[in-house]
Amino acid sequence: MTDKPSPTQEPTDDNFPLYHTARIHDDDDDEIPAYAREILSSQTLSALEEFLQEKKQAEENFERLRKQNESGVDDVLEARDNRLDELDAIGEDWRLSQFWYEENTVNTIVEEVADNTPPGGRIACISTPTIFIGLKRKCPSQSLYLFEYDTRFSMYGTDFIHYNYNEPQEFRDKLSLRGTVDYIVVDPPFLSVECLAKTMLTVDLLKKESGCKIMVCTGATMSDIVYRLCKARRTVFEPKHKGNRLKNEFRCHLNYKSEKLHWDENELLLTTETGTVADQLGNDEVLMSFPTATLINRKGPGGIFKAHTRLRKGAAKLRPLDYAERNGYIRGIVKEIIHDPGRGAPLAKVQFRDPYRYKKRSQTFIATEGLHTGQFIYCGKKATLTVGNVLPLSAMPEGTIICNVEEKIGDRGALARSSGDYATIIGHNHEEGKTRIKLPSGAKKAVNSSTRATIGIVAGGGRIDKPMLKAGRAYHKYKVKRNCWPKTRGVAMNPVDHPHGGGNHQHIGHASTVSRESAPGQKVGLIAARRSGLLRGTNKVKNA
Repeated sequence: MTDKPSPTQEPTDDNFPLYHTARIHDDDDDEIPAYAREILSSQTLSALEEFLQEKKQAEENFERLRKQNESGVDDVLEARDNRLDELDAIGEDWRLSQFWYEENTVNTIVEEVADNTPPGGRIACISTPTIFIGLKRKCPSQSLYLFEYDTRFSMYGTDFIHYNYNEPQEFRDKLSLRGTVDYIVVDPPFLSVECLAKTMLTVDLLKKESGCKIMVCTGATMSDIVYRLCKARRTVFEPKHKGNRLKNEFRCHLNYKSEKLHWDENELLLTTETGTVADQLGNDEVLMSFPTATLINRKGPGGIFKAHTRLRKGAAKLRPLDYAERNGYIRGIVKEIIHDPGRGAPLAKVQFRDPYRYKKRSQTFIATEGLHTGQFIYCGKKATLTVGNVLPLSAMPEGTIICNVEEKIGDRGALARSSGDYATIIGHNHEEGKTRIKLPSGAKKAVNSSTRATIGIVAGGGRIDKPMLKAGRAYHKYKVKRNCWPKTRGVAMNPVDHPHGGGNHQHIGHASTVSRESAPGQKVGLIAARRSGLLRGTNKVKNA
């Protein structure tokens, strides 16, 4: 970066624009220099003079306001009709991502907070100075606290707490506030998942264990993350900023049902790129509100298929794709190796620290060969190339043995999941962002290079090599899988029971292919087959 030239440095052909730019915007000069008037146009000079005048007036107003707060003068505050005068005196600082709310927005939020806070309760305003000033006028008897990075608000004394969202748990001087706040108003200073998640760590520390109400004002694109972090749903209320300088769609989110700020009915069913939020959080109430797909048995006159799920330990999936895995890695530890009835491969309970909340979450992975309890599992772009770790395919070299491969980004595993199965990375196409893999069947498939996979072979290989030996074992195996067992062959039946039955010996007696339009009782055998038999003279398995 080029150094700023000193005022005494002579301008040259190389530093002439930088020289004049540095001199014109010198913070120590309150007036436009003579040399600047010679090189600037009349329109530019007029705009610059207006800017300097506004800057000077704002500094004078702020200094007067600071002296009034230090001396305890409240007459001016009581006489004001516009509660935004204090912020006008302080002024927005775009370098701190400050955008003041409009007066109508402040009035609406202040009334909502005041109506839902018990008398004498504590209210915390995180990065919302406009709401803090409005509440000081509306609720003077309430205990108000402003968590703000801008030290200009330190004139409010003990009500001001210097807050840096990069250190969300640092409250050395306000330890008594932890777990005592009744209402929290949050407006994260930056529109990013990292900023929102860190700010929510502060909310978790401040809120009461029971009955704390939370309002989050942020971009509409963050609604699903907000719901996941604090169960706050999007409302129809849209906060407005002064001058409409913020072009992003802004929304208010509440973790409770309000009489004035109603939830947006079109946004109650929130989804993320990796599936429903209810699926990730295990929220049965939200999950039950989604439409359920039913599978109809196409063969015979049977009814609706219903799987046996009573004894199952849970879905075996990779972690939901998040910021931690996209940009670095997250570490988990194998707590337990478990057996899931109806599944050949063993499962591993892996415990992770939630990157968004101060708690731990368990995820059920498909166990790989060699995995043991107490082993660390690393998931993410920068994880090491070790058996059991989860990485994107683009980070793996050719020839890597993988399993539980994602077919689409974020589906959390769809290919090579059975016991003893594995896939092999054949090559990468960096131009198209595709990776070619060889599946357990021998077929070759091209998938997105950003999809993830587990390194290694699925445990439980050789399971089917051991014979059943007795019918009782087969009975229990198929009972938990809801397969039809024992299954009598059609040619062994009578002709009244099956289209293939009857005859002096066991044979079908006619072509086994049937039309797609056949009646349910006749739809057995090869349904709507284009051909039957082996592909003679060619490979049995065609490469994709």
